[in-house]
Amino acid sequence: MVLDASARSFNVLDQAPGKVSITEHSPLLFQPEPSLAPSSISSHSLIEQSEKTTEIPGAYFASYNVPSDREIYDYLGFGLKDPSNIKYAVERYTGSPRERMLSEGQLEVTSMAGMKRLIQYNDYMRDSRSLGHAYLAVAGRGDLEISYVNSLKKENEGNFSFAQMNGSPFASLEGAMDAKVVSVNEAFSSPENHLSLHARVGPTYDQQPAFCWSDHPEEVNAFENGTHPDCFRFEWERLSPGTLLADMLARSQTRAEQRKSRNSLLLRGGGKRLY
Repeated sequence: MVLDASARSFNVLDQAPGKVSITEHSPLLFQPEPSLAPSSISSHSLIEQSEKTTEIPGAYFASYNVPSDREIYDYLGFGLKDPSNIKYAVERYTGSPRERMLSEGQLEVTSMAGMKRLIQYNDYMRDSRSLGHAYLAVAGRGDLEISYVNSLKKENEGNFSFAQMNGSPFASLEGAMDAKVVSVNEAFSSPENHLSLHARVGPTYDQQPAFCWSDHPEEVNAFENGTHPDCFRFEWERLSPGTLLADMLARSQTRAEQRKSRNSLLLRGGGKRLY
């Protein structure tokens, strides 16, 4: 989605939820939907673009992993999937559990804090719209679909399906891995905040327990998780190009110092690793 706010002339949060005034100087909202076709179908790409400015008065335009453009939708094969299979029935632009929660929940959003709560919403055990699946919430969590049964083992080495653990078609280490929220008003409130955003790393833990590697069976822990912390309990942070650049430079300097330290150890050890 592309929002051209160069001619911004309204304050969304100053108006009633669900209502936004449009003037000749209002921002333009575009929805580009590029799609690379599978190589077995075609070597060409298909790109559709449509202006959605007229939909702004509704204060909400949904843009997520399911194409809104019908041609792109059919081109990717969404229309060919079996609607009786719950795994595919949820892959609809309108009427899916996630779409319902977003479209209904956005009517109550009147602040940045409210938007953060909505984008991280996952109350699948009490919200019937989730159909009993943590993966189908706004901030889906496939890891919560995994049953922690120690007696279940891999059927074949290197050929293990998460769905075999509890029969859920959504059991996986997939879902909403982070959250990002942007306010047009905030972004243009001052030069230093230009293009800033609020972000939180890791699966949601607002209504659910935080994701922890140690909480999962050995089949899940077998995945290479590098230098991840055990538990993902990160807070919201405000980021901007300046802070991101500073963080990248700091990380680069740290890596350079680590390489220098390793080289020093190798020299003192006669070329043999001492660690």
